[in-house]
Amino acid sequence: MLIQDPTSRRIKLDLPLREGILESFVETRDNLFRSVEAGLSSSSPNLDYRLLYDATGSRIFEEITNLPDYYLTRIEALLLMQNAAEIAALAGPVPLVELGAGSGRKTRYLIDAFEASYGSARYIPVDVSETALKMASTTLSMRHPRTQILPMHAQHQMALSLLESIGPALVIFLGSSIGNFSEDEEDFFYAQLNRRMPFGGFFLLGVDLIKAPGIIESAYNDSAGVTASFIANLFRRLQRELGLELDMNGFEFKTRYDKRHERMELYARFDKAIRLSSDVSNRSVEVVPGEPILVEICRKYCLCSLDKHLQKHGLRVLRVFMDQNEWFADLLITHRDNRDF
Repeated sequence: MLIQDPTSRRIKLDLPLREGILESFVETRDNLFRSVEAGLSSSSPNLDYRLLYDATGSRIFEEITNLPDYYLTRIEALLLMQNAAEIAALAGPVPLVELGAGSGRKTRYLIDAFEASYGSARYIPVDVSETALKMASTTLSMRHPRTQILPMHAQHQMALSLLESIGPALVIFLGSSIGNFSEDEEDFFYAQLNRRMPFGGFFLLGVDLIKAPGIIESAYNDSAGVTASFIANLFRRLQRELGLELDMNGFEFKTRYDKRHERMELYARFDKAIRLSSDVSNRSVEVVPGEPILVEICRKYCLCSLDKHLQKHGLRVLRVFMDQNEWFADLLITHRDNRDF
């Protein structure tokens, strides 16, 4: 459990540490197998997008964020650089808890602002990639010696369950990662956030906004093939870790913009059948040749609809920070009943 020491205002911990990582969740082979088996045996084969982020996947994704057509990271970094001081002033001297932290490249603007405003900062990056956590922690520790950094190897649910113990915090969820959730998953996330975020806490949410489909499609289907390599790496991982039977020579990466649901869909297809066999149950799951496997969705948002959705879950948008083209927005959110603002 995490607690705050009122004398030092630093976070103490009562959970196991391994090489500097707060170890609250570690993916096991059994968990991985069950997740993949359930997804591939579905009537519409799919995989959990979180499986994309092993060490190699995290590195390739960082390459994607630097591509010219991938506007999300570039715009959000500018928004945070311009508005971090206001966010820090509104949130107060609270810990920063970042879900899906990745490299922490954009978050450094917030840490800078908190250090400038309060002399120091407390940062808890949460990610399913242990490699990304270690790299981000090392880089940020060198840049921010006045910041206490406590990386957590976990999924979002585990981090949210600890909020009540941490106390008021600024929960950060950038990059429009919320768009990877299905509608039901998003509802569950907001409900958990409202229930577990202590009064006086804040939530900073990055969302990609609805725009011309061509702009969106270019961001997810680069001509250099980096995104295709990102998706292919997932299947190489499953081949290596679970013995998934497939022929990577027949791999094909496909994207589709679903205008009805305002989301990008990323698929993998194979010329030959792929098969997952269990050495315990003697069962196997097979995906027939050419059948698309949904690997990731990336939903796009209308601010008006999103505001109403958040209100339904007891949350209120306090500030909206948006670029001049209205392509991307960061929303500072608090409890609906928090009338101090």
